[in-house]
Amino acid sequence: MPTEQERIAVSMASFADWIIKVKGIQRDVKPGHLCIGPIQKTDEFHIVQKTGREDYTIHRIDQLCDTLPLPGVGQSVQIKYDVEGRGVVLNTGRYL
Repeated sequence: MPTEQERIAVSMASFADWIIKVKGIQRDVKPGHLCIGPIQKTDEFHIVQKTGREDYTIHRIDQLCDTLPLPGVGQSVQIKYDVEGRGVVLNTGRYL
């Protein structure tokens, strides 16, 4: 049975492959960064957000602070990262 870390790695690889498949560019999350855009995919470990015309960001759910319920696919949101790399969903906007 795979460990949680192995399952997280498989999830990340799957989302990275999906971004390549849709001809997107994966952008890393940086401390102090604000990500704005609709959620494209989710699973138990990650959220993929479209943050530009071709740009996508993969967020680790366990690095988002006290965000319940999690934003759903199609929901436009803002996620702000602090200097320690913890993300906060500032709003859970409308569904697109």
